[in-house]
Amino acid sequence: VDDMDDTMQLLLENKIDGTVATSFYSYGFDTVMFYKDYASKSQNQKKGIIPAHIQMVTPENAEEYLNEKSNK
Repeated sequence: VDDMDDTMQLLLENKIDGTVATSFYSYGFDTVMFYKDYASKSQNQKKGIIPAHIQMVTPENAEEYLNEKSNK
């Protein structure tokens, strides 16, 4: 869960093989929305497993990942 600047630089320099990245904003946002629906007993409550959206970032796709991240 590491797309910090130092890690991304190591990827771009081909010094590490990869890292797993995720959006902590999404984790927080989704958690609040699920709890809001639960607390209000909403008919829209989601049940079951909540997916974690992760991405493997490698030296081959690091630049593309950084471009997509900066466009969000």
